[in-house]
Amino acid sequence: MEEVILAATLGLSGGISPGPMLVLVLTQTIQHGFKEGIKVTLGPLVSDAPIIFVAYYFMDLIAISYLDWLYLPGGLYLLYMAKHTWAVDFEGIKKNKASANSIKKGVITNILNPAPYMFWFTIGAPILVKMNSSSQMTLFFVVFYLGLLGTKVLIAYLISIGRSNTKVLERLSKGLSLIIFGYGIYFISAWLEMFGKA
Repeated sequence: MEEVILAATLGLSGGISPGPMLVLVLTQTIQHGFKEGIKVTLGPLVSDAPIIFVAYYFMDLIAISYLDWLYLPGGLYLLYMAKHTWAVDFEGIKKNKASANSIKKGVITNILNPAPYMFWFTIGAPILVKMNSSSQMTLFFVVFYLGLLGTKVLIAYLISIGRSNTKVLERLSKGLSLIIFGYGIYFISAWLEMFGKA
């Protein structure tokens, strides 16, 4: 029971925490609809597996400070996303049904985001190591990802309800692009600070 509560708490807190993945869920939902918002949430399911494997078996061998280097490519990718989010043509999307590439964007964003690495190396893997059976681990993963992804799906659904007004969508999209831009600058600043200390 303790593992379930812990997994649910970590999953729910991760699901509602502000960050690039949550912003991407909002952006894709606003631009392309509820289904595309859901697809973004599949990104961690695809890309977390190798991170968890390495964290579980090699967490004592890899210095956490090395993961800070991900801030640079992650920041640059977020700036790229911010540029395209700002310039979205909603009328064109409706007419042309432009490809959303939501799963791909979710995977790339998750891979270039230091947060999942930090979580699994400092919190997730140590919790798993202390577990006594594979059934405990399986239960932890199921409850954790239900919380993590379920909250984002719920947020995407709530956002999708108000997609009918194009002008509102444009304003929301531009606002989200500024938030994405801010995360990009933050990531690059964190990398520059780390580089300056090296």
